Amino acid sequence: MFDVLPPEHATFLITEDGAEPHLRRDEYAVVDTTDTELQHGELYVLQLGTYERPRRVIQARSSYVNITGPRARRSLVWWCDDLRGFRKTDETCLGCPVFAGVSDGPYLTEDLKSKLVGRIVGVAFSALCNLLAPTAGWKDEQAGNAAFDPTEYIDTLLAAGHRPSMCGELYYEETPHRRITKLHDDAVTAVRWKFVKASTALERVKAECRQRGLVDRGRHV
Repeated sequence: MFDVLPPEHATFLITEDGAEPHLRRDEYAVVDTTDTELQHGELYVLQLGTYERPRRVIQARSSYVNITGPRARRSLVWWCDDLRGFRKTDETCLGCPVFAGVSDGPYLTEDLKSKLVGRIVGVAFSALCNLLAPTAGWKDEQAGNAAFDPTEYIDTLLAAGHRPSMCGELYYEETPHRRITKLHDDAVTAVRWKFVKASTALERVKAECRQRGLVDRGRHV
């Protein structure tokens, strides 16, 4: 329990239940921002590199996996888990149950370290005057929006067999019912990277769908 922060430490507000019972909603994790050395089972604040670069609490778990090819030696990799593990929630989506705690990975050591804000070393009941924001904000927001073209995005998805559409105010993408070529897969990946770096992408894609009449009136939400 901290009531004063050491130098180069910060707090992070817990808004989810994934780190229970160690950290509960409305408590503040104390984060050592100088410590990004990975240790199996430890809790960290992770910062993603896309969208608004959201931050969240993860538990790092290591294992050895063959990620190179047939008969290759296994490599040390890392997974980002919830401390509570995989579980069913009380929420539903389109009538289906929603699950939480899906493991994210595998990551190589240096790749995951580059995404860590710091290691969680304790808890506090207030922000202690140095609260980390829940997101780092969009990176190069103006450039990301300028690089994104909703016409290119929709054209590329349709060419690969995806079915983008609007249902009310919700935007959907139905995946192809056939195997797509590497050329189409690479093209879709390229426009998706532009999408996740543009703060206005979703609203512009919605407008493009409405303009083209890509509206699914038969889907129930």
